[in-house]
Amino acid sequence: MVRRLVAVGVLAVVASGCRPSTVSVAFAPQVGDRYAYRYEIEATITRAIEGEEPEVIHVDTELVARQEVRARTSRGARIRLELTREGGTTRTAVALVDGAGSLVGVVLVGGRGAVAPAAADSIVPTHLPGPPDRPLAPGDRWSGDDGDLHSHGRLERLGVIDGRDVAVVRTTATEDLARSVRAGASATEVTGRVRSGATTSYDLRDGATRRSRSWSRGEVQARFAPPRGVVADPVRATIEFEVTVRVTRTG
Repeated sequence: MVRRLVAVGVLAVVASGCRPSTVSVAFAPQVGDRYAYRYEIEATITRAIEGEEPEVIHVDTELVARQEVRARTSRGARIRLELTREGGTTRTAVALVDGAGSLVGVVLVGGRGAVAPAAADSIVPTHLPGPPDRPLAPGDRWSGDDGDLHSHGRLERLGVIDGRDVAVVRTTATEDLARSVRAGASATEVTGRVRSGATTSYDLRDGATRRSRSWSRGEVQARFAPPRGVVADPVRATIEFEVTVRVTRTG
């Protein structure tokens, strides 16, 4: 019996030594690395314009993304991005990704310059900060404040997906909106609150996403000013939305 207990103890020590006590989930690819992902997007958006009946829009679609790392930068990486929507054509862009794997900006091929993510999601934002660029152990927590964006995260556990060692991270965020957006000659004021969350599995080899499920919901009030030179009252609208995105690495 004593020998059996000693053997069990030795196996436990050996097993515990097979996995590091801390890991890094920072996005650290090599130039030439390629990734392929499938995005499953479900969204319900209710738009109520002042004086009109509310309009409900349902979105259920898939998006295929192929990425190739073109260069490493001091802030992360520059990648070539090909996006193909279900039943649509492929668009090519250059994307800037930071050390947490979050999108910093996009330059459409043939376009004139970088487009910050906020410009694309100013009405229905879904930005969610990634984990910190430091060693983490299961159970470690962190928080962040970036202006009106307040986030919390936790490394839930270590595991294996598709034969790869991964770290599973859970993140939540709340963003209070109060911004002005200009579209052509018109200006829009946006206020409201957005809540978001995600559970993401990061590959321990290079910090790339293996699996992810994220959600975002909120209510936004928008005030659309008439174009310059046009005498008219501003148009007010309320937008309620709920978005779920499932990401699966396919290559």
